Amino acid sequence: MSLRSRVVPRSSLDEARRQRMLVLMQASYEGVDAARFFADLDAKHFVIILEDDVGALMGFSTLLLLKDSLDGHPVDVVFSGDTVIDPAHWGSKALQTAFGRFCLTQKLRNPRRELYWLLLSKGFRTYLMAVNYFPRTFPKPGARPSPSRVAFRDRLATSLWGKSYHPATAILHHDEARDRVRAQLSPPPPEALDHEAVRFFVDKNPHFELGDELVCLVQLPLRDLLRALVRATAKAVEAQLRPHHRRPRVVT
Repeated sequence: MSLRSRVVPRSSLDEARRQRMLVLMQASYEGVDAARFFADLDAKHFVIILEDDVGALMGFSTLLLLKDSLDGHPVDVVFSGDTVIDPAHWGSKALQTAFGRFCLTQKLRNPRRELYWLLLSKGFRTYLMAVNYFPRTFPKPGARPSPSRVAFRDRLATSLWGKSYHPATAILHHDEARDRVRAQLSPPPPEALDHEAVRFFVDKNPHFELGDELVCLVQLPLRDLLRALVRATAKAVEAQLRPHHRRPRVVT
């Protein structure tokens, strides 16, 4: 079944929907503490909701909006927090499309302000979503960000996670093991390791299976947002037309 997406204020979530979100997280991640999950959720502004054809929640991503400055100019930052899709729907482009629409809306509200995406990647699939759709992502193979953008990323991460963030490696590491991708879901399949970006992610974040997260910063100019949205929409249509007996590709 296909997935439908919508963005809702976090405050609009009822208790049943919040509990279903926790169930989805615990199905894909080990060490998910309910109190910590709900506290993190309550600190966000919006949630991307992914539902199947009968309205059942099959995935979500939490979103926080920040205002800051870079090189003396005001900028907007979208931080995407907990993100999960039921494995039965891997290959769907609903999340990419919804996230692209959300960021495009934010950009059009302030077209002269630079927009950035602060991304945590504890799994290679989330990392690929960034590098495949947005060329101004770092760290990634061949990226040469300016020192000011590296410092900006590090400052944001330190303000949010304190000493758990390590600027030298761009890794967010918590002393207690938590929110680890379950063993049957985390290792990249052999064919994925043929992708340069997947190998790069594994090299930069060698302990991702233990819950370490690679902190990435993605610049989102209007041109890249429009290109990404068109591409994700085209792939969603292609997936709908694909015969049901064919398995979705892992790497696109």
